[in-house]
Amino acid sequence: MRLGRVLAVTPDAVPTRREGVSAHSLDEDLVLYPDWGDQAFLLNATAARVWQLLDGRTSLLAASTRIADEYGVDPDEALGDVLELAEYLRDAGLILTDGCVRGVEA
Repeated sequence: MRLGRVLAVTPDAVPTRREGVSAHSLDEDLVLYPDWGDQAFLLNATAARVWQLLDGRTSLLAASTRIADEYGVDPDEALGDVLELAEYLRDAGLILTDGCVRGVEA
C-alpha cells in the first residue's frame, strides 16, 4: 500500500543555512531563532557542530564523515544521524536543500 511520496535528503545534498536564522550559544548547545516566527530551536553540541558544517559548500556525507572522526562514532551511524537532523532542519525551514532531494515511496 502506498502512503504517498516523501522527500528525503540525500548524502550528496549540500544544504545552506537559511538567511534570517540567528544562532546563539548556550553552553555547548546552540539556540536558533528564525526571524519569521516565534519558535526557537535548541540543538545539542553535536547538532550544533553539524549546523556549523552546513555552509553551502559541504555535503551531508562530508559533514557526517567529519562528525564520525571528531566524535569517534561509526560513520554509518553518523550519516544516518546527520541525514535525520538535516531533514528536521529542512522541515522546520532552517536550511535550504533545493535541488538536493529525491523522491522515496513511503
